Amino acid sequence: MKLNLFLLFALVTLFFLSGCSTETIFVQRTVIDGSMSTPPVHPGKNAQPGSGSFSMYCQLPNQKISTGKLESNQQDNLNSDTTLSSDMVWHHPTLTMGGDAEYYLTHQISLTGGFQYSAGNGRDNWGGRCGLGFTVPGKSTTLRLDGGIGLQSIHHTEDYVVVEEDFFSSKKTNIYLSDTRNTSESTYYVTFTLNSVDTNWVVQFLLQFGWSKQYLYDLETEAKVNVNGSRDVGSVSIFTLTPAFIIPLKQDISVICGVRASSFTTVDNLQPEFIVMPFMQMNFDF
Repeated sequence: MKLNLFLLFALVTLFFLSGCSTETIFVQRTVIDGSMSTPPVHPGKNAQPGSGSFSMYCQLPNQKISTGKLESNQQDNLNSDTTLSSDMVWHHPTLTMGGDAEYYLTHQISLTGGFQYSAGNGRDNWGGRCGLGFTVPGKSTTLRLDGGIGLQSIHHTEDYVVVEEDFFSSKKTNIYLSDTRNTSESTYYVTFTLNSVDTNWVVQFLLQFGWSKQYLYDLETEAKVNVNGSRDVGSVSIFTLTPAFIIPLKQDISVICGVRASSFTTVDNLQPEFIVMPFMQMNFDF
């Protein structure tokens, strides 16, 4: 009886394994139409609890297209006759603008939030973010650390291959697909800002180093009977350097004029290496 049960179990297991296969996604080309995730600019200041500010900004990219290869997706071969290139093409908007606000909980800690709108290539994209700021005030200069999360809408197309491999025979079947959609993807950012606050100076300086991560797509094959599904998530890391001047207009109003230079740090063969964006922001303190 035990032998019969063992044989039955072995036959059933063999039956299921004989039909088992594994699916793997390989992205060959990604085309993005939307705004890069650039972090907000919040100058540090000697603030009182309960105070805050609101700002409006705009920035104009000097390039229309960035190209390169996504590191996270690079694969050498699907099989002997199919090679992946993992190309990325990013169409930048002609205009990006938005608004940010902050509220000081203490002399050093503040809550931040804002939105971003971009237009170009006949498409509109929106984004939003929130975070925390930590300021180290000083007599002539301040240091500030910010971090936060957000969502950014983008239009994107992925050309990809689903490779189905049989468990026993190792036979591979390539299925070529394309997916186009508008989605809202997660973003994260961290910034370090140094700026002057010397009241004897007519113009103050500001220098910000920023890092952000922006997700691009999330592809997943549907798990089926005897088929293990697969998932591939694409993202880029972006470094942004912002040198600028702060020009006081009135007691509670100032203008920030500068340049933002951004580069994808997780993209190989990037052309151009930097996207340079003239930048202007109006600050209103309360």
